[in-house]
Amino acid sequence: MQVLQEQVAAEPQALLTLGQCSPYYQNTALYPWIELLERVALRFEREETPEQKLSKLQGFLVQYDLSLAEAVPLFAALLSLPLPAEYAPLTLAPEQQKQQLLYALLPILLRIAARQPVLFVMEDMHWVDPSTLEFLSLLIAQGPTARILALFTFRPDFSPPWTGRSHLAAPIKFEAESLPVKLVDRALLMGHEDLAHALIELMQIGKTPSGADPVLHHPPKTFNGIEVVSASSRQELQPKLFMPVGQC
Repeated sequence: MQVLQEQVAAEPQALLTLGQCSPYYQNTALYPWIELLERVALRFEREETPEQKLSKLQGFLVQYDLSLAEAVPLFAALLSLPLPAEYAPLTLAPEQQKQQLLYALLPILLRIAARQPVLFVMEDMHWVDPSTLEFLSLLIAQGPTARILALFTFRPDFSPPWTGRSHLAAPIKFEAESLPVKLVDRALLMGHEDLAHALIELMQIGKTPSGADPVLHHPPKTFNGIEVVSASSRQELQPKLFMPVGQC
């Protein structure tokens, strides 16, 4: 799993968005999103003042055409930042505030996917908090139209709440080395040919463990009708991980 993440993060045609659930934060609403925003999207530093962090947040939200008057109070509360006097404080009930925040987070991911295909990974879902699970339900509802391939990992005792949808694959147990091929098959089935291109190319770039599927040892020139373009003909790969649209 880690090898796949490292390779996709280095692929200029696809974007990796990685979330991680934690047993210590099962009761912290949207903990994986807090981590993504602080560590990756906004790149907060310990020595930064709250004002500096808020400035980063404002710049980030502007890129996604979100109203600062509406979005800044929501995200400042999520990230435990003090709200400046120029913004009206939130007066919503907790459930309403959560719903507004979820519907502010969703278009960020959808606008990124409109620019380039996204591999969205959420690991250790058996430790997911309820609000993150609700967000993922909203995301999955967008599955048929968004260029997002979502991959969730979890232990056998976790039962995903999403069933009976044609664009969802049933939970499967697989060996690590078979994951790239399975992802390509799923990307093709969902019509994400550009993401499939990127994944096939990674098969050519990455080292393959002994005993892996032969297609990883000898990548074909075509895969289910898709022509494979060699990475050696492109510029040096640059790592990306949930970068703002303006930097993609």
